[in-house]
Amino acid sequence: MVQKFLKFTFCFLLCTAGVGRALAQHTAMERISADRPGMGTGTDVLPQGCFQWETGTAYEYAHEKRSTEHFWNWNNSLFRYGATSTAELRLELNGAYKHVDGNGKWGMPPIIAGTKVRVLEGEHALPDISLLANFSIPTSYKDFGANRIAPSFHLLFSHTLNPHFDLNYEAGLEWDGTTSDPAIFTVVGTNYNLSDQWSIFVENYNIFSNHDRAQWNMDFGCSWTVTRRMQLDLAGAFSLRQPLNHYIISLGLAWWIH
Repeated sequence: MVQKFLKFTFCFLLCTAGVGRALAQHTAMERISADRPGMGTGTDVLPQGCFQWETGTAYEYAHEKRSTEHFWNWNNSLFRYGATSTAELRLELNGAYKHVDGNGKWGMPPIIAGTKVRVLEGEHALPDISLLANFSIPTSYKDFGANRIAPSFHLLFSHTLNPHFDLNYEAGLEWDGTTSDPAIFTVVGTNYNLSDQWSIFVENYNIFSNHDRAQWNMDFGCSWTVTRRMQLDLAGAFSLRQPLNHYIISLGLAWWIH
C-alpha cells in the first residue's frame, strides 16, 4: 500500500514538473556546485558550456547472516557537461573490487548515462525543482550488475531557508535490470554552511522494493571548497537497522574544469 502511494505521488510530481518546465530560469554559477558526497542529488544544473569532474573512492562493508562482503569503489567518476541553460549531460564510470567470503574480483560496474534538467527556479515558498533521468548500461563484468539496460527517474527539490541552511529532498523510481518492478528511492536531508568554505550535511535515504525488505539508512559528511573551482569531501553512511553490519566510508573531490 505504501509503495503504491509513493509511486502515485512520484508520477503526480513528475506531471507537475512538466507543467512548470517553462518557468525554469538560468542562473550563472559563481562557484563550484557538486552532486557529491551525499546519496542525494542536488538541483543545480551546470551552465551551458561548463564541464565538471567529480571523483572519489569508497569502502563498503556488509555482513548478513553468514556472508561478509567488502566492496571498494576505487574510482567513482561523474562527468557533467552543461548542454543548455537548463540541462546537463552526465556520464558515470566506476572501477571496483569486491571480496565476498574469501573470493575477490576486480570489475567495472554498469556505466550510468543520463541528464539533469532544471524544471523550476524556486523563490519564496516554492522550491528549486530538477528532474534526473539515468540509464544504467551493463558492462562485461556480470558480477558487478545486471546484464540489461535499466532506467531511473528522480525528482529533486531544494529549499534555501537562509544563507546558511538548505533543505533537500527527492523521490525516484529505479529499475535494477532484472525485474520489471522498480524500487522506490527517497532522500530527505539538510546542508549547513559553516563558512564560505566549509559545509556539513546529514541525510536519511531509503529504498523500498517488493523483492526485498525496506532499507533505512543515514549518511553525513563535510565538504571543503578549496577554491571557487575545487571541492574536497569526506562522508560516511550506515544502515539504521544494523549500523555495524552495513556501512560506507568515502572521500573525494570535485573540479569545475571549464
